[in-house]
Amino acid sequence: MGNLAPSLVNVNANDRRPFQSNGTIDGYKNSQFVQIGLEWLVDTGACVAAITKIKGDSFDLTPTGASANATTGGAGIIMKSGLTTYFRVKDTAGIDQIKSCQFPVGVKQTNHGSEILGMDQIADVQAKVSWDPSTRDGNIQD
Repeated sequence: MGNLAPSLVNVNANDRRPFQSNGTIDGYKNSQFVQIGLEWLVDTGACVAAITKIKGDSFDLTPTGASANATTGGAGIIMKSGLTTYFRVKDTAGIDQIKSCQFPVGVKQTNHGSEILGMDQIADVQAKVSWDPSTRDGNIQD
């Protein structure tokens, strides 16, 4: 089994999207280090990473002046800096390595939907996504 699989948080036998459990984000709130575990939805159609409001509110983030829109509609997403995202990438020996990225992330205005790992984060660590929706198995890999 790879490092991508069906959601462990929102179990749905008909959902064929790739998720990665055991992801994290970290940063600071009131000068105190904060780290939060999460499950990433690996969205090959997302240009940027996005997190829910409750997760964004856990950190002191700085708006970048940019915004994004969800392709499925809904409220706008404000891009903010101040977080580091962490996710697993399988190396050429088949071993998961923890990779990180400090690109700005979108903070949703609600707590609806998944935490999104976007393609900017994947590209930053020079990885690629391989996913088979019929077997619901795959990898983020070098």
